[in-house]
Amino acid sequence: MKKSEFNTYKAEFRTIIRTVLAEAKNGRLDESAFPAYSHPNPLVNKLFWDRLRKVMEYLEKKAPYKLVLDFGCGSGVMLPFLCRISEFVIAVDIDLLPLNLVGRYRAFPENLKVHDLNQTPLSDLPAASFDRIIAMDVLVDCQTSIFG
Repeated sequence: MKKSEFNTYKAEFRTIIRTVLAEAKNGRLDESAFPAYSHPNPLVNKLFWDRLRKVMEYLEKKAPYKLVLDFGCGSGVMLPFLCRISEFVIAVDIDLLPLNLVGRYRAFPENLKVHDLNQTPLSDLPAASFDRIIAMDVLVDCQTSIFG
């Protein structure tokens, strides 16, 4: 992704995230990394977006992919990019509110399927079939029900 293309991508998502944060209950979206991607501190903001760009650059080198999993998709900040470099993307999370709120302001590509891990255990996903699994901002309690 060219720098100018990334900057456009970043500007669009940052605007959407700030809009959603302004509308949401205080603190409700903290777990989805929303505050970091729209942080008023320029250093924190730069670190999160630079990290995202590095991951995108890494993934782009071996693209295209057949099937990618975004594990803990949060706000969906990676999803348009992943859908562009993959035939199909599966996104999962235990809290789909952030993604649904972003979806009010930005349509996601049709080659995306989203699963709520409270409803769909990981064992229901296609076994040994993902070209890449992305888990950028994920903390998992191994005792939770998402592991079947």
